[in-house]
Amino acid sequence: MAMGIELTHYKLVKKIVVNGVKVSSKSCTKVKKRNSHTVIVSETSVNKRFLEVDFFLQNTETSTVLAVGRQLKVKEKLLQDNVPHLQIVEYSR
Repeated sequence: MAMGIELTHYKLVKKIVVNGVKVSSKSCTKVKKRNSHTVIVSETSVNKRFLEVDFFLQNTETSTVLAVGRQLKVKEKLLQDNVPHLQIVEYSR
């Protein structure tokens, strides 16, 4: 048992569907041409939090899914007035 989590109840998952949208992890080798493994974890009026997903863990009893990866932080926004979604990100420490 690690940090109160019984690991025997979890299985490794490479892809999930969230609200009808497929999300792949970096461990999914079939996805090469587009980045579907970087997701917005939370969004506030002040900032967004991004996660680069290495893999997913699914609880086999409850079907709850945990995303395991590295958090990214926004370093700089490009063309803020015209294209606010273009941003430079870096790994958080």
